[in-house]
Amino acid sequence: MISYKIQQLIFTLSIHTKIPIEIIFDDAPQSLFNNIKHYFNYSILKKQDYYIHFLSQHYQKMLNQKEAIKFSCKNKQNYIFIPIYLDTHYVFCIIIGPYSSKNSREANVVFSEIQKYLDLYHEKSLQKKTEIIKSIRFILSSKDIYKYTLSQWSKKTGYSENHLSKSLSKFTEKGFNELKEELRINHAKKLLILTKLPITKIALELGYYDTSHFSNHFKKRCGLSPRQFRNKKLTRQ
Repeated sequence: MISYKIQQLIFTLSIHTKIPIEIIFDDAPQSLFNNIKHYFNYSILKKQDYYIHFLSQHYQKMLNQKEAIKFSCKNKQNYIFIPIYLDTHYVFCIIIGPYSSKNSREANVVFSEIQKYLDLYHEKSLQKKTEIIKSIRFILSSKDIYKYTLSQWSKKTGYSENHLSKSLSKFTEKGFNELKEELRINHAKKLLILTKLPITKIALELGYYDTSHFSNHFKKRCGLSPRQFRNKKLTRQ
C-alpha cells in the first residue's frame, strides 16, 4: 500500500534531513485543497493570496507525481507541495517545509527521493493495470465465461476475487453476476437463431438447472420466452 510505504519514507527523510514533511490524505481534490489551506495559519494566507489563487487555478492538472509547486513566504520560509492523484481512490499532498535557503539543498534531496519513489510506484502500477486488463479481456472473450464462478476465474487469472470483481466492474461498469448473465443470454440468443438445438439442450448448454429456469431468466431479460423469441426471429427471416 503506497500510503504506508510513503509515510515510512517521509519519516526517514524527515529525521535524516531535519526538514518537516507532512502528508495530507483525502478522497477528493477540492476537499484536499481546503485542507491544505487550513494547514497554514491565516497570516501566511493573507499575505500570499496569489499562491492560493495559483494553486486553485492549476490544481486539477497538477495532480500527478511529476509536478510540484514551490512556494516561498515573505518570512523566508519555503515549501514544496507535491499533489498526487491515485486512480480514483484517493488523493494526497506531500508538503516539504518550512525550510530556509540555508538548507534548500536538503529539501531538494527530499523532493528527489520522493519523486523517485513515486515514479517507481506509478511504473509498477501501470504494469499491474496492463496485466489485469489482459486478464479481463481474456475473461470477456471466453465463450465459457458463464460456466465459471468468480472464485474459479480468480484461480484461473491469479487475482483475488475482490480485486477481480472491482476491476471487472470498473472496466465494464457491471458487476460480475450481471455481466455473466448478460453474456449468457446473448449466447442463448445466438443459439436460438443460428441453430436448431432444442430449448432443453440450450438450457443445459448454458448451465441452467432446467428449461423452466432458463425460460424465466430469458423472459426477464428479453420480455419473451425462448420459444417466442426463436419463432419471432424465424418469422422475420
